[in-house]
Amino acid sequence: MKEIHLSPRIHNWFEDTKEDPKELKNLSFSQLGFEKGNGVTNKELTQIVRFCPKLTSVDLDSSSNVGSAGISRLCKLENLKELRFSHCKHAGGYWTLRKLKNATELESISVPRLTDLNCSTLSSNRQLQKITAGKIHYVTSRGWKKLGRLPNFTNLEVEDSSHIDDENLKDLIYLKNLKSLKLAHCDFSGYRSGSAFARMLHLCANTPGRPWMHKGWRFLEKCKSLQALDLYGSEIRALDLSYIAKIPQITDLGLDLCNVDDKGLVEIAKMQQLKKLHLRQSLHISDNGLTALHSLKNLEMIDIRGCRISQQGLKHLEKLPKLKEIIQ
Repeated sequence: MKEIHLSPRIHNWFEDTKEDPKELKNLSFSQLGFEKGNGVTNKELTQIVRFCPKLTSVDLDSSSNVGSAGISRLCKLENLKELRFSHCKHAGGYWTLRKLKNATELESISVPRLTDLNCSTLSSNRQLQKITAGKIHYVTSRGWKKLGRLPNFTNLEVEDSSHIDDENLKDLIYLKNLKSLKLAHCDFSGYRSGSAFARMLHLCANTPGRPWMHKGWRFLEKCKSLQALDLYGSEIRALDLSYIAKIPQITDLGLDLCNVDDKGLVEIAKMQQLKKLHLRQSLHISDNGLTALHSLKNLEMIDIRGCRISQQGLKHLEKLPKLKEIIQ
């Protein structure tokens, strides 16, 4: 067999690691010092695949230079179940994702963006359970229908997208088995930058009494399997929460860094089925506002890290009968 000469970085890593590379299961390239601007090469990926055959999880997000050829090499790992490359801007297209059909055991993937074509391509990975997308570029019902045919697909995360609107939420009903949905740093105003008319609609969406700009939330009621909704870092108003509160199957609600205020808590209090509530860095919540949560008889965990809550406010929470954990 032809001898493979290791690159200095890979050689040093093999020398320094306490684990046997041949037994390694999880690998993050930030561990190897492959930071942005100093990314892994295709040659080094070949070496890793050769000497770490049992890898099941690979995180490339610190190596933004990886492209289609690099992903193709990783797909030779027979046991690969998780692959993250959402920050690899050169690896988010059709020609990259079609290589993934060779990763037949893949269960979780993080990609730079989702399009209709990307959804169609990923639908060939029949074991896929979770997709994390850096952005969504106008995925239509055609794309969601493709993913909805995956028998095990239950988890969708969007890290950052200004294109989420009512139509996107409406089309999520095609993800019939969806249990967990994360829409982080999204703009739910229904506004897409461009024309003066679009900007006018954006202003209307922020005006009380304009509920038609929030009708997309109503469609999530039809996602019968949905149990967890995470809106991390998104601008959520009480009006949005009034619609979200009508989704009866949600038991885990994530509103970290969403600027929730006391009016929002009043709407959340209508979700009596809630078991977990995340309110980290909600600076506009007061001690008195927490009294609205007394109706959450099934709440087991609440995260209020970074909130301006005093001991008096904590006493309000302690009255909840099933509350087991307060994270502060």
